[in-house]
Amino acid sequence: ISSIGPFWDANETWLVLGVGILLVAFPFAHGIVLTELYLPVAIMLAGLILRGVSFDFRAKVNLAQKPLWNFLFYFGSLVTAVSQGVMIGRHIIGYESGVLGWVFAALVGICLPAGYALLGATWLIMKTEGSLQLRAISWARASLWLTGLGIALISAATPYFSPEIMSRWFSYPNILWLAPIPIATAFLFLITDRALHQLKANPSQREWLPFTATVAIFWLSFFGIAYSLFPYLIVVNA
Repeated sequence: ISSIGPFWDANETWLVLGVGILLVAFPFAHGIVLTELYLPVAIMLAGLILRGVSFDFRAKVNLAQKPLWNFLFYFGSLVTAVSQGVMIGRHIIGYESGVLGWVFAALVGICLPAGYALLGATWLIMKTEGSLQLRAISWARASLWLTGLGIALISAATPYFSPEIMSRWFSYPNILWLAPIPIATAFLFLITDRALHQLKANPSQREWLPFTATVAIFWLSFFGIAYSLFPYLIVVNA
């Protein structure tokens, strides 16, 4: 908990700031997005409130009560992450209302918490040592490939549900220019997996590498989504 203290305010603020910018800059898209995602947004806000309250109360209660607030912090974070995953899954496929669309959103809702767990675990690998660092290595290894599954699902679903995105990625010569993105992402997953295996045997060897590679994976994923949607905010289906 102490390792995230300096970044806590920014972590709590970016979502609210993003919604505010969406309302001011793109009011029409804001109306569509929040109408379609009303339930997961409401659940996410409840999770954020629970997480924020738990973080502050944990620092003030006695030692006997800390496990309760630890659990509430974990539960609030999990609810927030799952809600965000469902929101991303729904948004990526243009709010497809069929069974396949909801199944996809649920799968992304499962995989996104794994991505956050991977980021958190690799951060702890850098910031801790001893038994906690070894546990963080195990957490990172457990969440790595579930994160990869989520990225693969999104990468496959966006062109499947939108012919325009399909053309943007797979038409010639775009495919030649864009092929390095999935290749680099797969390579970074392999680097992270190898680094975690090495750290298990020698925890003092390049503790920074898994976190750096994970951040790069998230940046490449963000770029891929941004490129797929630009210049629109909402996916247009056939």
